[in-house]
Amino acid sequence: MNRGLLCLVCVYLALTGCVGLRQRQPQAINSVPHGGSSAAFSLLNQLSMRDFESASWSATGQIGLVLDGRRMESAFQMRMQRDSILWISLKPMLGVEAFRVRITRDSLQFVNRLNREFGSYSMAVLSEMAGTPVDPRMLHELLLGVVGGLRTVAFQFSPEVPGLMSGSVGRVTYDLKADTVNFRPHSLSLAGSEGRLEVNYQAWMPIGDRRAPERLILRALPTASKTQKATELELSFSKIVAEQAQEYPFSIPSGYRRMP
Repeated sequence: MNRGLLCLVCVYLALTGCVGLRQRQPQAINSVPHGGSSAAFSLLNQLSMRDFESASWSATGQIGLVLDGRRMESAFQMRMQRDSILWISLKPMLGVEAFRVRITRDSLQFVNRLNREFGSYSMAVLSEMAGTPVDPRMLHELLLGVVGGLRTVAFQFSPEVPGLMSGSVGRVTYDLKADTVNFRPHSLSLAGSEGRLEVNYQAWMPIGDRRAPERLILRALPTASKTQKATELELSFSKIVAEQAQEYPFSIPSGYRRMP
């Protein structure tokens, strides 16, 4: 893979695979999970009442990626179908598209217009790289700050830090820091045997009576490798819109070279 695609793949795998996130399956729950506290469960319910949930949505904004100590920036367009597809267009210079990526349950495809090349990879290959099956739904939840699915986690309040809840499911440990006045998450971290993922929500935008992130920072911190550096992704959304129907166009221009 070329470096531009590798950056996107690393971020995607960091978000979906570094700590075995697939172990948690979102589901409706009306009672406190065994071992959890009723106060933490009540706060989580209040937080989730303001979740921006849409099966299909689009967004625009700016992306900054720090990989191996180097920072890259670009404007982006993003479209997503919650359980099935993520489409991204990167436009780093004067609104001209440089990369287009489409990720589905089965494959990752990309076009690099700068180098006139393209590629297509099976999600089975990417799952092997991540060490766990990739999960579009989890990516959707992290990007939008959706916490409703966390109601299956047996959270307990931290006695030292107001608004901090900790809990675990299987081999994954969750720490959620919440704003108890405006009822929105400040940060969410997930830790497992392979690494730690931290999501810090810096600012929020209202969408009707709900809220969605305006700016967030994600850090993937590997623990299994002493040589691999942390990957950091900063997203600044200028607009997030719920969509009833949208397209995810993808085509290969003639004359482009296929990447191995």
